[in-house]
Amino acid sequence: MICDGSSCTAWRSRTGWPYPRAGGFHLTFGHRVSAAALSVGYSAHGCSVQTITRPSLHANHAIHPAMSGYAQLVTDSSRDRQRRGDAMLCETREGGRAPDPLAILADTHDASLPIYRTDPTDRDDENTLATADIVIKASHLEWLVYEQPGTRRPSTG
Repeated sequence: MICDGSSCTAWRSRTGWPYPRAGGFHLTFGHRVSAAALSVGYSAHGCSVQTITRPSLHANHAIHPAMSGYAQLVTDSSRDRQRRGDAMLCETREGGRAPDPLAILADTHDASLPIYRTDPTDRDDENTLATADIVIKASHLEWLVYEQPGTRRPSTG
């Protein structure tokens, strides 16, 4: 599904939002009464919503086919992290295993532009600040925040 500009224009009119859309973002939405999760990508050009039907990942840029025709800046690190994450998911599918999201987020296979990044001299300023592991239950949310996802020790404080 793709939301056209008129949908957003109608929303802005109803809410009194006076500014044009700008930027680009990706969000994942979930709800306690549904097992389905939604992948939502939006930019100044449009909005795309897809139901997530299998494990997938997103590395800071528009990946929905409905958004592929719009101009965007994709950094080398975003491109490399997307490729590496997709390869890791493919390996688990082909091996008949369930993916380990924290292992993917902790991956440092590519020494130049790894998924998990902590280099103080990082060439494009895209280091990992933290990793959140969020589980939606019927009655509540559970989450852990990791400074280093590969350690399996959540941050406290």
